[in-house]
Amino acid sequence: MSALSLQRITLLAVLLWPFGIVLPSLQSQSLPFYKTEKVIVGESWLKNINTSQPPRILKFPEVGHASFNRAGKGYVLSYNNRGIAEYDTIVFSADGKIHAYALKNKFLRTKEDYFILESGTSAVLDVLANDETYSQIHLSSIPFEEGVYATIQNNKVHLETNAPGLYHFYYTACDGSGHCDEAKATVFVTQPNKPHDTIVLSRVLDQQLRLPLPGPDFELVHATIDHVYPDGNGYFDIDLFKRNLGENEILFQSKQGQTLLYRINFVDIWEENHLNTGDKVYVHPDKSIDVSLTDNDFWVNIYSLLPTSSDLQLTNSGGGRVTITPRSGFSGKASFQYVTCAFPRCDTTTVEVYVDHFKPAQEHFDFHVDPAVPYHIPFYTPSKDYQLSIQRGPKKGVIEVVDQGRSLKYIPNPGFTGEDMVKINYSYQNNAGGFESSHTLRFLPSPHPFQGNCTDCVWPGDADGNGVVDMADIGPIARYIGEQGPSRSQGAVWKGQWSYPWMNFEHKNLNHFDANGDGLISNYDLQVIIDHMGQTHGLYTAPVTLMDVPVVVDPSNGSAAPGDELTFEFIIGDKEHQLYNVTGFSTDVKIEGHTLSSESVDVVRDEKIWLKSHQPTMSLKAPGSDDNQVAAGEYRVRSVGVKGFGTALKLHIIVEDEVEGFRTQRARTKAIKFIFSNLKIHTANGVFALPDQIIELPWRIDEKSNSSESNELEVYPNPAQEQVSVRWPEVQKDGFLEIMDLTGKKVSSYELSVGASKTEVGVEDLAPGIYILRFKSGDKTWNQKLSIIR
Repeated sequence: MSALSLQRITLLAVLLWPFGIVLPSLQSQSLPFYKTEKVIVGESWLKNINTSQPPRILKFPEVGHASFNRAGKGYVLSYNNRGIAEYDTIVFSADGKIHAYALKNKFLRTKEDYFILESGTSAVLDVLANDETYSQIHLSSIPFEEGVYATIQNNKVHLETNAPGLYHFYYTACDGSGHCDEAKATVFVTQPNKPHDTIVLSRVLDQQLRLPLPGPDFELVHATIDHVYPDGNGYFDIDLFKRNLGENEILFQSKQGQTLLYRINFVDIWEENHLNTGDKVYVHPDKSIDVSLTDNDFWVNIYSLLPTSSDLQLTNSGGGRVTITPRSGFSGKASFQYVTCAFPRCDTTTVEVYVDHFKPAQEHFDFHVDPAVPYHIPFYTPSKDYQLSIQRGPKKGVIEVVDQGRSLKYIPNPGFTGEDMVKINYSYQNNAGGFESSHTLRFLPSPHPFQGNCTDCVWPGDADGNGVVDMADIGPIARYIGEQGPSRSQGAVWKGQWSYPWMNFEHKNLNHFDANGDGLISNYDLQVIIDHMGQTHGLYTAPVTLMDVPVVVDPSNGSAAPGDELTFEFIIGDKEHQLYNVTGFSTDVKIEGHTLSSESVDVVRDEKIWLKSHQPTMSLKAPGSDDNQVAAGEYRVRSVGVKGFGTALKLHIIVEDEVEGFRTQRARTKAIKFIFSNLKIHTANGVFALPDQIIELPWRIDEKSNSSESNELEVYPNPAQEQVSVRWPEVQKDGFLEIMDLTGKKVSSYELSVGASKTEVGVEDLAPGIYILRFKSGDKTWNQKLSIIR
């Protein structure tokens, strides 16, 4: 922070009460999926609800009374606990969304304060003026201060300042019965005689604010948010009932021409940790690792470790460091929590631990090199505990192991032509002895010379800088579409290119996102990804496999015949497995024994798809990594930071029967097998792979039957949880109802008498997934798909 001005001040929002997981005496009941609010006993609590439709209460509170009242263009929720000090809850719907509040009763609530002082001065601050209490209140202590000297004086805070800047202190207030609460006071220390100041509040969660002014003569000049009210006494109030999320500006000016600009970024985040920041740790199987978890936290001490998985053994090493040892033989994703405290304030956060081999993703890598320039081969991997060595050297050059065994450098001979081959060994040591794998590197002369030795080369298309051009590169490009910067003379030529850095307002370098080098990040850069798909300029690892994310592939029909047009719906995650920062979803499609082309696969433009919720989006398809495969996906072009679950992709696939040998394959197997591999969730935090999905549909016996006949079997509800109603057309003979899984295995069957047209079937014993309901009567057969969810 600069000591000369307040031009770029950042205010960190802080969690103001202990977590119940640390102090179990404060946690009398579990309230999942609720916003937590502190309500003063015996006083009404008000909450602005931004909705155009009248809210409807779905679950009334059990202790107090709640109601909605019209206010302006929205509504105000009022709640009164009637003086009863117990937890309460309320659930209501507004504009199609569900809102839920857990109301924690308090006898005392302290609110955050803001003050403006000049450097080198002292003041007495009434921090209790905006606090609420059930009885008499008094200042108890000041547990923390930064950059200022604060003491308690006659139930107020005496403050002394030194240098200009943004500082804060915490105070604890208690009532006569010993109930206490804590709040933060932020102090803006200005430089005397400076005519213009800017105060930046980068993360504001409150709906009402009371902020200071340098003096009572400052008048409002301009505001980008409604309901700003100066009180004429050196403060102004903001009513965020009609909130504009994002950055807003409020400008004040005094009669002497001095100005003060507030830049306030209003955010709406549920239960976000403010003191601790979550970490991601990568470790090889059967290998311990000692890591620092508090480098990105508010405090550096670890109060306690909270194991949440038996797959990890944890040891507090001290100084914010933790030793993590995976269970022998474990591979996958696990997590644990840790707590930091500065009494009585604590916070809890989650550490995600990825246990995998992280070996080079391919057995064979191709590199296009300039014969006149040494070529550096980095290794892009989240785990740095490995060694590279040479098994077989090149014949047309020299290869060296550099960076203490973590990268390579190839030096071609003068006049290098044709190709050169190198075999390398990748290895690391673990508790089981060690792991190693071999990989072949092929060097080909590039038709384009490499000019200069850039340390941060731009490779057109590799936007995320992980060493390979793939679908994950769409996200970084899409997020910053419209940004402009210096162009590159080599354009989209595949080689390492030097480029001027682009620094945007987030202080992020954007030059790698300009794939075609024209100086503008646009949709044209996405085409470069398709053109260079699969190109590598370094070794890179395979993505982590998230085995715990549910995946359901739902076909439109329960059987298939040549010429059918099938739709496959990919349902990713559920309420317990929501996905964060998702930018896209992709998969490779293959039909066993069948030649599949891009013309046979289409991405369905369905506006109900989860990824469509924030327009615009982009659908892409291209040849897959193997023969007879098609890669397809749906990607978010602009938005990042979205969370949720549901349908991420719909694919329309035409089943053909024209390839020699395919009829024989169909006759032998009596089924068609759709293989969906390389399922990937693309996120702002990286690309995560999901297990392959295989859907096997039986060939219909009567291939001439049309879809309208098979759809005459009615099933409700579908999807189902415990029971379904099945209705079939009028028949002249007894019938049989069968339930089969997608492999054709019969899981249930029922005999039905002639004259009946409806039955109830219990499905509570079936595992979640997709099944086929088949009704047979005489020589007629009807099929219908059935989805089971939990």
